[in-house]
Amino acid sequence: MQFRGLIEIKLGEIDVMEVDGLGARTWTDVAASGYYDFEGLLPAGFLPVAGKIQTMEAFVGQTTVGLELGITADPNAFVSTKNGVAKGTINAILGGDMDVAIDADTVVRLTATGNADFTSLTAGKVACSLWCIDMNEPETVVTN
Repeated sequence: MQFRGLIEIKLGEIDVMEVDGLGARTWTDVAASGYYDFEGLLPAGFLPVAGKIQTMEAFVGQTTVGLELGITADPNAFVSTKNGVAKGTINAILGGDMDVAIDADTVVRLTATGNADFTSLTAGKVACSLWCIDMNEPETVVTN
């Protein structure tokens, strides 16, 4: 088995009001939830071992906002929290779902679920990161 060290993947800071070049919200609204698929992919062969969601700007418009970081098939695979409304809140998990196989390049999804319709949120920003081990290209280590 190879261990090339821990790699931090800074997924980025995402504003709940972020819009594309045409003025459409980049989040997908699904009733009380909204989700954002990060650009770029988590490379095949990476083993996620920790994740973090940090609230950079307080959420406005709802009293609770649960945040999850994962993949399409398992939205809370890496991080799940009950309430990330307040600025400075850090939600991190070590381990996560270690059974999530990243056997193909994979989209990472951030999901926010409030206590009312997602569109009632008028502000909020989070920064997301994953720490992974690259399990590609085996290395040989000789010990004597």
